[in-house]
Amino acid sequence: MGLGSGKVGFLPDVLYEEVVKWLPIVSVEALFVVDDALLFLKRNNDPVKGKWWFPGGRVRRGESLEEALQRAWSRAASGLALQN
Repeated sequence: MGLGSGKVGFLPDVLYEEVVKWLPIVSVEALFVVDDALLFLKRNNDPVKGKWWFPGGRVRRGESLEEALQRAWSRAASGLALQN
């Protein structure tokens, strides 16, 4: 399933699948080590909804990798704060 699904501001699924087939989609994921353990978050969105995954997400146009990770982290509502 693409990012369409009738949501405002998203491409229709058919068009999204065509774009993905031809263009790379830049994303950012982070590895966090907390007390000698890796941190994973349970995904809320496709393509791996319900699976444990690294925190991260897609990079939006004009956004730095750091900004994208900060946005994805705040969206996850993890209750933890990122620090530089």
